[in-house]
Amino acid sequence: MKHFTLLIVVVMAISTFAIAIDPQYEKNSYPAYGPDSYQAIHGIGDYASSVVERKGFRLGLGIGGANTNIDNRNEYSETGFATSFEIGYAPTNQFSINYLNNVNWASAEENYSTGAIDGASGFTALTVNYYINNSIDTVYVVGGIAAAGLDSEFETAGVVGIGYAMDNVEFEINGVFGKHNDDNLREIFFTVSYMFY
Repeated sequence: MKHFTLLIVVVMAISTFAIAIDPQYEKNSYPAYGPDSYQAIHGIGDYASSVVERKGFRLGLGIGGANTNIDNRNEYSETGFATSFEIGYAPTNQFSINYLNNVNWASAEENYSTGAIDGASGFTALTVNYYINNSIDTVYVVGGIAAAGLDSEFETAGVVGIGYAMDNVEFEINGVFGKHNDDNLREIFFTVSYMFY
């Protein structure tokens, strides 16, 4: 009986060890399909090219076009070249917190007496991005609060946007809604950015 008990203990120990090192056992502990599956998390098979690591520090530089419109200011409306700068942190692959700065350079001119750039409009914002899918190609939404304006006269504004991420390239449209000297301020930015993760 003593030998039989010892044999049972040895068989159990070997089977436990075999399960622990069996990759199929690890795979079976994940959902079979979807972004949380073993294949998706480890980039295997069909997911080999669809997994992106957005988690962590992020930096984005972009260019595009923009339109700034201010009511009751001689119907001020300027469309021109835009730049985008973004820096932030993503605690997960699908959520990030960012500092975002977009500038519309349409009517910018250098003030030679002060050295400042006058006429440029844009916004500086604290935003959040939510990526709909945990994949390389996905739609995402943007929301935040900003300081927006013209000629260095900035007031509080809201930012909403939608984008499409393709690996490290992001196409984004942002709408900014606020006030400028008690007049309604609206800005639309379309930018293409390269993200460094």
